[in-house]
Amino acid sequence: GHLGAVNAVTALDETMILTASRDRTVKLWDALNGNEENTKSAACLRTYVDHKNEVTCVTHCHDGKTFLTGSRDLKIKMWNITSVSLPPSLQAVMEEHQ
Repeated sequence: GHLGAVNAVTALDETMILTASRDRTVKLWDALNGNEENTKSAACLRTYVDHKNEVTCVTHCHDGKTFLTGSRDLKIKMWNITSVSLPPSLQAVMEEHQ
């Protein structure tokens, strides 16, 4: 799981969940298919890492392919759900929110 507290959660559908954390990451979870040792826990499918401070919010886009995150590093990032190796395709510095 996360190494810090979870700040935000959004459900992509009935089984897939994204969580944003103080550990500067976002994780994609399969809520129905946990690991073999513990059928009550969700399976982490991907971890998204690029923010320089805790991730405070996450929301999915209606296209089902992308999601947005906001962080205390003052950046908004758009991610591709299926890939963690590509850098975020959108970054906007939120200078007015400092």
